[in-house]
Amino acid sequence: DARMRFVKRNNRLPFGGVQLLMIGDMYQLPPIVKDHEWSKMRDYYASQHFFEARALKESGFVYVELDKIFRQRDDAFIAILNNLRDNCVTPSDIQTLNEHFLEEKNVPKDVITLTTHNYKADSINRQALDGLEGETFYFQAQVKDDFPERIFPVAESLELKKGARVMFVKNDADGDAYYNGRLATVSSINEKEIEVVMDGSTEPYTLKQEKWENKKYTVDDTVKDLQEEVIGTFSQFPIKLAW
Repeated sequence: DARMRFVKRNNRLPFGGVQLLMIGDMYQLPPIVKDHEWSKMRDYYASQHFFEARALKESGFVYVELDKIFRQRDDAFIAILNNLRDNCVTPSDIQTLNEHFLEEKNVPKDVITLTTHNYKADSINRQALDGLEGETFYFQAQVKDDFPERIFPVAESLELKKGARVMFVKNDADGDAYYNGRLATVSSINEKEIEVVMDGSTEPYTLKQEKWENKKYTVDDTVKDLQEEVIGTFSQFPIKLAW
């Protein structure tokens, strides 16, 4: 708020009079504020949430809720998820979920494991990859100009074997062959080419590299418009290990 008032040379209106679009989910994790920070902030704010900001209270805001679910189609499952989200789970919900419980010895091999931390997922993927027979192949990303390691979308060096379980991390830019989150298994591999079979399909698909761009934005004072400049690129196969 303070920065925008200064930049727009308008100290009368919140955010200098600029219209903002804020997107978020209030049911996700709360803001992370350190104890020593909150010890100072609590004298000015009722809570750590964004809506306590004085600029928002002064200007007000229009609240729009997106309530259409795209990732699930099972109405019963959707109802359970919503109850979990609202913290009002019923005994019937628990019973339904428990009906799908399997002891570890009965869990199918192709079931993906969800973890709470990346290092746990990395450990599971490493153990599963090492357990596969056959030759290991490495595919190095092409990094050009300014593309910092901290924003790499996938591993700079991709390590794979035949039989590896993988997940796409990008939508197909040229069609609908794959999408972010789709699972597949490496069916054939050599130094130059990777073939996978998508879950739910029997046809092999030859992977192609995708390009990610690191962009810089500037304001053109002449036309008063936002200018986009690509300052770096990262090219790699759009997959990661996914056991």
